Order: sequence, then structure tokens, then C-alpha cells
Amino acid sequence: MAKVPARFHGYPLPVPKRIQAPGTDENINRQRLPASLIAELKRSLQRDAQIFLFISRIQQIPRLLALLRDKLPGIRIEGTSSQDGERPAKVTGFRNREIQILITTTILERGVTVPRSDVFILDPTADYLAKRTGAAAFIPLLERSRDTEKQSLKSRSERLKDMKKVFVPQMEAAKQLKYTLAILNSSRGGRPETGRIREQNRNGPADETGPLRLLLVDDIYTTGSTIGACAEQLRTLVSSIGREAEIYSLTWARS
Repeated sequence: MAKVPARFHGYPLPVPKRIQAPGTDENINRQRLPASLIAELKRSLQRDAQIFLFISRIQQIPRLLALLRDKLPGIRIEGTSSQDGERPAKVTGFRNREIQILITTTILERGVTVPRSDVFILDPTADYLAKRTGAAAFIPLLERSRDTEKQSLKSRSERLKDMKKVFVPQMEAAKQLKYTLAILNSSRGGRPETGRIREQNRNGPADETGPLRLLLVDDIYTTGSTIGACAEQLRTLVSSIGREAEIYSLTWARS
């Protein structure tokens, strides 16, 4: 992804923080929310921030709304989506600080910018896709080693040079990958159960010797240099544990 040093307001972009918590569907089915999520929401509210809470599916909104209202009494929480006739009024109420937490789907129109707001994303894209397709769960294998300038303004040779070693394996990446594969290879048939990682093979057990298929998920495809750099590092990583990598990429839009 290209670096965006600051938005129009002049402030630097925040660094995302990952919260370890079960998926939204699991929370709804169990009728409870993880303490880690509630603690972070309370921390945002204590600093007088408003909260965008993005989820993956419209059907989740009513039940998640009920759970949050039960856990955060006295806080005005609303939910909205493209199917909500009151959506414009709720967005306006959020802008006017009449609503403290707004639950919505990940598709929200551009231009909804609210000062002093925090954004929570439940079921991030890669993890959500994995659960929906029955593939292995999201595994964070790479990390960014340094920032780069905007890639779309550079020539192809400049982009390739600039992206060298931008993404590198995390410290425990090989160990994590081997551990995950051990779990995958011990599973047999059927749909993956909640909270478990499973490599599915319609014709029997998981293939322990063939290419390891990896899906890289990104939001916007601009030049392809980011995906290329990540793929190169993943091939090296997979090779270090004695496997070959078969890498695919998925992006939502092309810039």
C-alpha cells in the first residue's frame, strides 16, 4: 500500500492495534462480548471519543447492538446500514455527537469524517473471508520494516527498487507457519469448526507435500508492487520450512 503521511486535517494516520477476540458470529451466538473489546471501547469513551464500529454483515447489527447496549449502559449506541431508512439521520446524529457508538457495515460512503473518533473493525477482511470460505484462518506472517513514498508516481524500476525488503517475515513467522500447518494437517474433512484452523480437501486429508496455497488480501491495487514484494517474502518463508508456495491475491478495487 502507498504511504499516506497525513489526511487533509494535517494529523498523521494512527497505527492500528490488533485486539485478540473471537469473531462476531461467535460472540453473538454465545450472547457475550470479549472483555478485551469492552475494555478498549471504554478507553475510547473515557477520552470522549466517538466510535465507528464496523462489521461484515448487516444481519449482525441488531444482535450486536443489543449486546453492546447491555454492556455499556448509559451510552447511546445505534446501528445502521444501506438498508436502514433512518441512516442519514443517524449519521447526522453521530456527527453532532448525539450518538457515541455507531455500528455499521464496512461499506460506508466516503466523506463521513468525524473529528476525535476511533474506528474498530470486527472480523477484518482476510479473517472474515477465511471463515466464509472454509479456508485456514488469518495468519499475520509479514510486517512492514520501513515506510515508503507514494508508489503510483514512480517508474516500474523505481517501484521495484523502493519495495525491496519493505515487508519482512515477523520474528516467529516460520514457527507460526509450521505450527499452523501441523494443526491443518491433523484435521480431516468437513466444514471448519469455530475457533479451529483447518485445511480442507474435498477428496480426503490435507496435502502435506503439495504447494502451500496462500491468499494475499489488500484493499486497493495501484501498481502491484506491494503484492509483488509480499509474495517474494512469502515464497522465501515457505521455502524455509521445506514447502513450495502458490500465491494468489485479492483486492477490492483498482486505483
